[in-house]
Amino acid sequence: MTLELEVESDERSFRGRAASTDIIEASAVAYVNAFTEIPPRGLLGPAHARGLAFLYAESDIAALIGAARSLAPSGGLRPHTYATLIGLLACTGLRITEALTLRADDVDLSAGVLTIRQTKFRKSRLVPLHASAVAPLRDYTADRDRRCDRKPDMTFFVPDTGHRLPYTTVRHAFRALLRQAMPGVVPVNRVRPRLHDFRKNWTFLGSDRGGRMAAVLYSHTGTCKHHDIDPFAYLQDILRRLPSDPARELDEYLPDVWFQSHPSARRKRVA
Repeated sequence: MTLELEVESDERSFRGRAASTDIIEASAVAYVNAFTEIPPRGLLGPAHARGLAFLYAESDIAALIGAARSLAPSGGLRPHTYATLIGLLACTGLRITEALTLRADDVDLSAGVLTIRQTKFRKSRLVPLHASAVAPLRDYTADRDRRCDRKPDMTFFVPDTGHRLPYTTVRHAFRALLRQAMPGVVPVNRVRPRLHDFRKNWTFLGSDRGGRMAAVLYSHTGTCKHHDIDPFAYLQDILRRLPSDPARELDEYLPDVWFQSHPSARRKRVA
């Protein structure tokens, strides 16, 4: 009976998403053909909607890291692993699966860059680290390597056994940390804080202003990616020239125009 209900729910959700797509297409056609009929929203049921995320305050993150440091066994690698994992999730916006599958060799602390391989849609990307994140990661690396033998393809985060951390184990431990660090937390629309919410928290950067700035940076990076341009090289050159160049030359700053005179700024792809 439960399985039948789940299948029916999935089918209703699929029909709802399909109808939403039809509504969008019909709305576009209506601009050129006034006789186009646009179906009402919700005609075939609701489409899937993402639930609200829990946004952690700085005090919440500090409390969770503090609780992680008190995990058993005292003096073992486990407390250091969970404290560092939570800190990395909070400051980079990584998906929890990306953090758990991150290879030790893909953490370049000298350059302050993480290489995230074959993640969503099988894409890879580089994630820069803030200077304040490098020192804790370096401390954890030294502690981990002192306790565990370094193996080929070893993940960055490991328990005392040196093996990869399973997601179910991390989720169970995180729920225990929530009860200890945030006992009076009020759920958002019946959704309690989750590991994945660190990514949502990072998106908004803790404020509306931070969210707007993030949107600007995402737009800049996305535009450069579309034109196969190295975002850093483009931004560095533009910021250097902008104060002295006259307004009439601003068209030269458009990415596609700029790239024609800077062909060496082609974006490097992650293997």
